[in-house]
Amino acid sequence: MHDKLIKQQCGYDHQAQAACLRCVKSDPKAQEADAVGIATIIINCVIEQSKKLGAHMAKLHEAAAEGDKKLTALYEKCSKIYGDEAHKDLSRAITLLERGDSDGASFAVNEASVKQNSCYIGFESDYKSNEVFAKIKDYAKLVEAALE
Repeated sequence: MHDKLIKQQCGYDHQAQAACLRCVKSDPKAQEADAVGIATIIINCVIEQSKKLGAHMAKLHEAAAEGDKKLTALYEKCSKIYGDEAHKDLSRAITLLERGDSDGASFAVNEASVKQNSCYIGFESDYKSNEVFAKIKDYAKLVEAALE
């Protein structure tokens, strides 16, 4: 495995790098991957985590229908952002990477991140102790690595 290249691709923030390294090392293709391949693996990890987070929030939205209206609305909004919207932006990032457009790919990842930031802020300001907020923070670290 190209440890130096992988560490470089995963960035230098310790927490972001740790999440990124777990992601990359879990993919058997990483051993032979070049910089574009490693970046693609990282973005695929971000896509998978985003799908999981979106699906989890959709379930919480259904379960919370009679509870806190603000929280219910946040679950609904964020399930869409982490689900379909992020998937579109992140899939576009992979396509751009494969075409050799690393700047465009970085822009697409950033676009997904900006949308998701509204969820981060919503949970941070009013629901910091909510278990979803911890998952959002972990996810944000992986996105940070993808932006490196």
